[in-house]
Amino acid sequence: MRIRLLEEKVSWLKGFFLFYLFFLVMFFAAAPFLTLWLYSETSVTRTLLPQLIGFCMQGGFLVVLFALYEKRATVDTRQAWKGTLRGFLAPLVDPCLAGWKPAEMPEHGAWWPDPPMMRAAIDTMRTQGLSAELNANLVTVARERLLAMQSLASLAAQIDHAHLAAWMELLVVLREIEHSGDREEQAQRVVRMLEIVLRFDELFFV
Repeated sequence: MRIRLLEEKVSWLKGFFLFYLFFLVMFFAAAPFLTLWLYSETSVTRTLLPQLIGFCMQGGFLVVLFALYEKRATVDTRQAWKGTLRGFLAPLVDPCLAGWKPAEMPEHGAWWPDPPMMRAAIDTMRTQGLSAELNANLVTVARERLLAMQSLASLAAQIDHAHLAAWMELLVVLREIEHSGDREEQAQRVVRMLEIVLRFDELFFV
């Protein structure tokens, strides 16, 4: 509900901002030509043209400033959405990286594994396979979170197409993990899940 209200607020502010920019640009573009036409037979020093030119330059600066602010706000919002999605994946990823978790961190402390740590976990799982305890844990979490992850696909789509594609790949892998089968095949699915999460972490947007 909060995410929906935030989206509506951002959409309304964006529409108002675009309308204001359109009005501002049209006014500043037309003002010098109208002044030249009205005062074509008068000395420029006796008209308001210099003041209007200065005013237009100030308006152009404001347009650039507001555009940069809008861009920064959009990036911050997308980053917050990505953090929400990544946090939702923590119960699936953290058990696979239990051996690499820093000892000084609290038991339930939030942490974001770096890419080398993720790659080390993937290589270890390829060689050593998947334990029965970890397998049962991942199957349980996948069943609990699969429906919610489907509903969060709309949030991934608002970041960009690449994040949505990675999220949909995760959904496919989780459906396969949910139906646990051979231990070796299950280990391959978990490795694929971690690879997709690693790619999801490294995705960049502007």
